[in-house]
Amino acid sequence: MKKTGLFFVLFVVILTLCACSGKGSSSPNESGLPAEVADKAELETYECSEDIIGEKVYVSELEENYECDGEKWFKSYDQTKPVSSPSKKSDGSSNNDDDATSSSSAKSSSSRPTEILEPEITVNETCTEVGACDAMVKTDISTWHFVRKDNFGDDAEYIYTVDGKDLAVTIKNADGTTDSKTYSMYNMESEAGVEMAFNAAKSTCKDGDGNDNKVKSCVKDTVKALPECNKIREDFLGMEDSSYVICRSGSWIKASVLEYDTYGLECFDDGRVVTGNVVDSNIYVCEKGAFRVASEKEVEFYNDTYGLTCVDGRIVTGAVNPTNKYMCESGRFRTATEWEKDTEGLDCIEGEIAKGEKETYVCESGKFRIANSMERHLNKACSAKNEGMAVIDSTPPDGCYEITYFTHFCNEGTWRCIMYWEWDVPKEVRFNKEIDYGVMTDNRDNRVYKTVKIGSQVWMAENLNYYDSTTMPLDEMSSCFNDEDENCDVGGRLYNWAAAADSVTLVKNIDIRECEISTLLCKLPSKIQGACPNGWHLPDTLEWVTLFNAVGGISTAGKVLKSLTGWGDKTIYGYEGLNGTDAYGFSVLPTGYVERWGGHNGVYWKYEYESTQVLFWSATQYGTLAFTVGFHRNSDAVFVDEHVRDWFRLPVRCIKDSE
Repeated sequence: MKKTGLFFVLFVVILTLCACSGKGSSSPNESGLPAEVADKAELETYECSEDIIGEKVYVSELEENYECDGEKWFKSYDQTKPVSSPSKKSDGSSNNDDDATSSSSAKSSSSRPTEILEPEITVNETCTEVGACDAMVKTDISTWHFVRKDNFGDDAEYIYTVDGKDLAVTIKNADGTTDSKTYSMYNMESEAGVEMAFNAAKSTCKDGDGNDNKVKSCVKDTVKALPECNKIREDFLGMEDSSYVICRSGSWIKASVLEYDTYGLECFDDGRVVTGNVVDSNIYVCEKGAFRVASEKEVEFYNDTYGLTCVDGRIVTGAVNPTNKYMCESGRFRTATEWEKDTEGLDCIEGEIAKGEKETYVCESGKFRIANSMERHLNKACSAKNEGMAVIDSTPPDGCYEITYFTHFCNEGTWRCIMYWEWDVPKEVRFNKEIDYGVMTDNRDNRVYKTVKIGSQVWMAENLNYYDSTTMPLDEMSSCFNDEDENCDVGGRLYNWAAAADSVTLVKNIDIRECEISTLLCKLPSKIQGACPNGWHLPDTLEWVTLFNAVGGISTAGKVLKSLTGWGDKTIYGYEGLNGTDAYGFSVLPTGYVERWGGHNGVYWKYEYESTQVLFWSATQYGTLAFTVGFHRNSDAVFVDEHVRDWFRLPVRCIKDSE
């Protein structure tokens, strides 16, 4: 019967060992658990149950092992990457595309460990067995407790105690009866008496085979140690005997204050200031991807800005030292500049000037900048908001010369004095801002023109800029000044008289070339639309003279019809030229013209007189000539003259047909 029981126990132990032999393997087990998965989400598809306690799976995305505790998956202390075994495809075949096994790899350089490892606790238990008689301790009467055979071979339990100074023995017999005896011969208060009593009790135990009953004694030994320092745990921090240690090159070594105080903090922005993870009073600065101990000045800066709200573009006072000022920029404080301190409290209104105690400032893009000299002079900002704006000033600054007023044009952040002529100044800047202009749209090309009413006439307030490739071929009929298209946007187009007079709706039966021979052969209608839009026409000399009379006469018409700017010129002698008052909004610009010249090298066209004069065609002809009206830089008068029609290309001003 006893042999059968022993065999059964051994059989169970063998089965248990066999069942446990696969525990901890990285290969797929019978439950289908893989050795490796792609990410945490895939891992969670496998149930962590009691059947797979201790099983580990490597998560590729995290480069870490996860272990099952019977309820959930947790990051394992054992971070050795498992060797991948061939898995099975859905059809049962081996998925062995890559025969090379994966080796352990260091953690990604882009990751920074944040977990502080604690020592793992291992409990070792050591047990020994001795006979009950040998287990008796002389000085501990509670151990004088054994079972021995009585005279009949039955088990009897002996229990020894002290009764006063006597030795007392209680015997529990096999039949359930109890006997008690007291021995006065042993004085338990003396060392000799205890010695004699102990020897007698031990002898009684051994005489009755008391040593056959074993007494088991176990001692537990608790060991605390950090996990192995390997490549996976390189730079990990751990606690060992209340001290911080760091994993370096396979060994746990003592960590520096900098290492453990900045452990887990991200250094992703140069200049970032942080407090220590362990010692709050320690301050560190991120520099070139690593933390360093902050300097005394940096510590002062941090303490002075701690707790302050950072709003981009706003200056705040130091929390510790109220004399310090800080500017918030891109979500972080820096020491404010002197001019930023000077702007504290000033309202930043886009495109406006603001004055501090020390400087004058411009509000641009929500922030102040120091105004330049011209902005201070004009008390007007040249910012993106004011691009293209023109202002008039009566005091001559540097760059303009002694005349009664000055016009400045805001161009790409700079105020430009535009009293003299420049093609890159838009025509809109030169219009009189005091005039209420009308507008007209040419339905042929949808170009919009300003118009102005002077007396009973309505004129274009700018030069015509229309081109028809059918009736005005490029060969000597029309062009832009200097053959640059952008100049047409400023000064209009230049036409020879044939293009100006016969480009659109002149009677088709008339050959305009006959007009170049004789006016007798050229029978033109009294009103010529020419290149002008529908409802408008090319003015004749009478209509021009009517205009001059309406503004005070031909001798002064130039002054009131010329534009406010563009007619002056900077010379070695200073500022010359007479800009107009543009009192009526006619805004004549000194756009020049082109003239045909001839010589030994043949005929050529010469662009000239820009900034000094301009001539306009009239519809009135005289033989091979046509009358023109001219404006000159150094004269307040207007000049009526004749020019050979096919030798010049001049601008055109259109007048509206009578109602």
